[in-house]
Amino acid sequence: MRLTPNCNSFIVEGRVSGTQRRVTLGRLNEMPLEEARREAQKILADWKRGIDLVKLPPMPTLAEVMDRYLQERAMKLETEKSYRSLVERSMPDWLKLPVNALSEEMIRSRHQQLIKPNMCA
Repeated sequence: MRLTPNCNSFIVEGRVSGTQRRVTLGRLNEMPLEEARREAQKILADWKRGIDLVKLPPMPTLAEVMDRYLQERAMKLETEKSYRSLVERSMPDWLKLPVNALSEEMIRSRHQQLIKPNMCA
């Protein structure tokens, strides 16, 4: 059971394919306890076999996040072009990656590469 100030629900929580998941089964006043237990047992058994019937929406890619950011912010066209160009030049290999695939270490490493002085100048 999960009790919050606004809602009391039955939930099932566990890991499936290495990802922590929590699924709300139903509200306490709308679902009998035995039904919630049966449903939770089915979901946990599926998760144990690596089957996740309650799929999470796909994680957006870096390109999708950038597009959304640029659409939602009020900025001059030249600023938008500059941001887009900077990301496309400095992180082209990351644009198709889901944002949760970008680790802190990857970001630190790329930052270090980008701030190195240009030896040709």
